[in-house]
Amino acid sequence: MNETMLTGAQQKVVDFISKHGEIEATHLKARGLDVRAANNLVKAGLLTATNGVYRLRAVKTQPKEAKAKEAKEAKAKKDAPATVKPAEKAAPAAVTEPATTTDASVAEPSKAGKAAKAGKAAKAEATAKADKPARPEKPAINPTERCLCGCGAEIGPKRRFSIGHDAKLHSLVLRVHRGKAKADEIPTEPTTLEYLKTAPWMTDEIAKAINL
Repeated sequence: MNETMLTGAQQKVVDFISKHGEIEATHLKARGLDVRAANNLVKAGLLTATNGVYRLRAVKTQPKEAKAKEAKEAKAKKDAPATVKPAEKAAPAAVTEPATTTDASVAEPSKAGKAAKAGKAAKAEATAKADKPARPEKPAINPTERCLCGCGAEIGPKRRFSIGHDAKLHSLVLRVHRGKAKADEIPTEPTTLEYLKTAPWMTDEIAKAINL
C-alpha cells in the first residue's frame, strides 16, 4: 500500500507513530485514532503489531543515485571485452613435501617412555624394600619356658604359668597362711590341689593352714 492511497484515519495513525515511534493498542482511542485503521495498516505491511504495540515497519530503501550507479557499473562490466593474460614463463617452484608423522610413530616413543618409567619405579620400590631393616623378633614372654610359680613345669616361651599355677593362687595361699584370707577361698579343682601338694614352695605349715 502506498502512502498516497491512505485514508484519513490511516494517515493519522501513521503520522502519530512516525512522530512518537510507537503506540499501544489500548491508547489508540484515547489519542483519537482508529483501531480498525491501525489493523488495516498492519495487514498492508506498513505497521507491525507486537504484544499490543504498533510500530512502523522498517523498509530498506536505496537512493536512486546508488541504484543508477550500480546499474551503470554492471552494464560496463557486461560490455567490456574479455582479456586473456599471457601465461607466465617463470619456473615452477620446487615443491617440498612436509614430513609426516603417523600416530603409530608418535605412540611408540610414548609407550617406551611409559614402560621405562614404570620399570624405574618398580626397581626403586624393590630397592627401598631391600634397604628396610628387618623387624626385630618379639622377645619371649617367658624365656625360661617354665612355670613362674616355681613348680618347675615346662610350659614354653609364650606362657607364664601352668593351668591353675598362676601368681594369684600363690598369693592367695600365702594370705591364708598369714590369716588374711579364708581357706575356702582356694579353688578345689583336682589340678589345683595336685599342684599345691607338689609345689616346691609348699611347707607343712602352709599345707596345714589351707587344710591340704
